[in-house]
Amino acid sequence: SGNEYQLSDVECLPMAVDSCDGDAVIRALLDLEEIYRAPLSLFYLQEHSYKEIAETLNIPVGTVMSRISRGKARLREQLADDAHQNVTKREMA
Repeated sequence: SGNEYQLSDVECLPMAVDSCDGDAVIRALLDLEEIYRAPLSLFYLQEHSYKEIAETLNIPVGTVMSRISRGKARLREQLADDAHQNVTKREMA
């Protein structure tokens, strides 16, 4: 399906994945709202340009740029939350 990515593709998500494993990144990406997931996937995983993404999604280029930026921020937040929860679970064990 269109939501299946190779873990090596995750290497293309700079700064969002600094200390996270590929599975966590893919889960976080799939948990994002579609308005952020689609442009992030097209840009980082399928290597489309902003212009190509704008044409594909039928939105302005500026909107593509802002959704990628906001999507990366949400992805970082989700990964940070997941990492914090994992540390808490280990401390309780």
